[in-house]
Order: sequence, then structure tokens, then C-alpha cells
Amino acid sequence: MFTSTHFIWILISLSIIIIGSYLTFRFKLQEHTVSLIMAFLCIISEGTKMSQYMIYKNGGYILDPFALPLHLCSMMIFVVGYIAMTKNESHKQMAIDFLVPMGFIGGVSAQLIPMDGVSFSSVKVWQGFLFHAVLLWYVFYFIISKRFDYSFKSYIRNIKILLILALLSIYENSILNEYDTNFMFTHKPPVEGLPILNLNHGWFVYIMILIVLVMAGLLVFYSFFWLKERKDRQ
Repeated sequence: MFTSTHFIWILISLSIIIIGSYLTFRFKLQEHTVSLIMAFLCIISEGTKMSQYMIYKNGGYILDPFALPLHLCSMMIFVVGYIAMTKNESHKQMAIDFLVPMGFIGGVSAQLIPMDGVSFSSVKVWQGFLFHAVLLWYVFYFIISKRFDYSFKSYIRNIKILLILALLSIYENSILNEYDTNFMFTHKPPVEGLPILNLNHGWFVYIMILIVLVMAGLLVFYSFFWLKERKDRQ
């Protein structure tokens, strides 16, 4: 982690986010157009990932359950599709309010902790870094265009959704334990050797630490907007 190759990937991702944001606002793309572009990129990304995770079993090929779109960032594919297609503005707003903080925290985390490594010869690595880069571009679009509701009510609602998803992931990982799945990281830490997020004191302590870290991360993210709003008012 944080090798020279890793830093190159981070620079590539930053370039995609900055250039993508500049072009989006330079050409004044409408929200629906941006969402359709993002949905198209999600389809390409998911198709690429599926091509890399097909496994032979019982005389045919199936998608490796490890690659099912049940991680938080992968779930954003469905949220993007919903935002692009729905006509219900209130539901779209809730979807945007969920996507922005989750996409930001998940995208940044994936860039800092690449589970598939950093090799330029790996299609999985390309897919992982590029997908999270365009996800962050999409997130910044809603932040810059001021479409993100950063109210305390939104924060609490997202915490509730996350806890429900985490609970469901425990069952998902148990059902698919044969494939060593780790959706939402409720089975084990994303990588070994992390200083705080580890299983040294047992699973329940690990889960509590994971929940606290996620809640704290979200609070820090929302606090930036709360403090900015307070400063603007003053």
C-alpha cells in the first residue's frame, strides 16, 4: 500500500475527477445527461468486472459470488440508475443524499485501500480504480451543483440505511461463506494488518469499531458542510 505505483493510480484518479468536473461544468451538462453518462459508465464497469469473475462450476459458468454488487460502492450502480430514470423528485433527492456521502467515503477508501492491488497489468485493478474515480466525479457534480441535502435529518436517515445494509450483509456473508465473501466488511477487515480495524479482540469488538468509524467518517463529511453554512451565515 502507498507504493509508487499506488500513487500513480491516485494521480490518474484525481486527473479523471478534475478533468471530468471541468468538462461537465464547462459544457453546462444537465443533471439528467450527467446521470445517463454515469449509468452508461456503470454498465461498462460492471460488465468488465463480470468478465473477470466468471468461474466454471457444474458444467457451466457463473459469476463468482465474491463479485456480486453487494459492496457499498457497487450498490451505487443501482442508485445511479434510479437517479437517471425516476421522475419522482423527492425520491430522487433521497437517492442523491445517500449517494453523495456513501460514494465519497467509499470511493476515497477504495482509492486508499485497493483490495485488488495496484498492478497495471490487471484488468481488475483498472476497473476498480477507474470506477471509483468516475463515482467520485459524479459525487462532486452534486456537491458543486448544490444538489446535496446535508441536513442532520439526512445524516440520521443515511445512518439507518447503512445499519440495515450492514445487518443484511451479515446474512449474505454467512450464506456465501463458501466463497469467502466480505460484503460491507462485516465478515472481516478489508485488508490484514490495519492498526485499529482488526479482529484482535474478536468479531463483536471489530463490528462496533467498524460502525463507530463509519458514523464518525460520515459526521466529519457532513460537518464540513455544516461549518461552511454557519460561516456563510455569519
